[in-house]
Amino acid sequence: MKSTMRRKRIFCSILALVFGLVASNHALAQEEEDVTKGSIKLTTNVEYPMLTLDGDSADAEYEGGSGNVAIIYNVDRTADHTLVVNGGDEYTPITIKIKQKDFKKVRLKTADRSLVYRWRVTKKVRLKKAKKQTKKKEAPKKPEYDPDDED
Repeated sequence: MKSTMRRKRIFCSILALVFGLVASNHALAQEEEDVTKGSIKLTTNVEYPMLTLDGDSADAEYEGGSGNVAIIYNVDRTADHTLVVNGGDEYTPITIKIKQKDFKKVRLKTADRSLVYRWRVTKKVRLKKAKKQTKKKEAPKKPEYDPDDED
């Protein structure tokens, strides 16, 4: 009688294990298909750059103390995007094309030390200094000699 009880327990535990594995794999597969949002991580040589995504101002969160790393969340990963990075008056703006295939699945650590997988594009951009406009100094105008003006 003990052996039949033991067999039932083993059978039930194996059945629960198989059911759990199948259900978790189904949930992971469904999660990958349903996720259409990703993020863009941009590292620049400029502090707090202004970002424009598809013509609209992008709400970016800046990491680190210097503000060189900007992250744009909730970006549709099923479409191509155009990102304009503007570092201010002293830098020339750069346009970056982001395609669907640029989104990669990355492993991120959360605050509670658990691992999470997210879709992300990681880009490094180096903005160049803008060329200064040189103003040519005009030679001072000499007063014209007017012979009728003599007194």
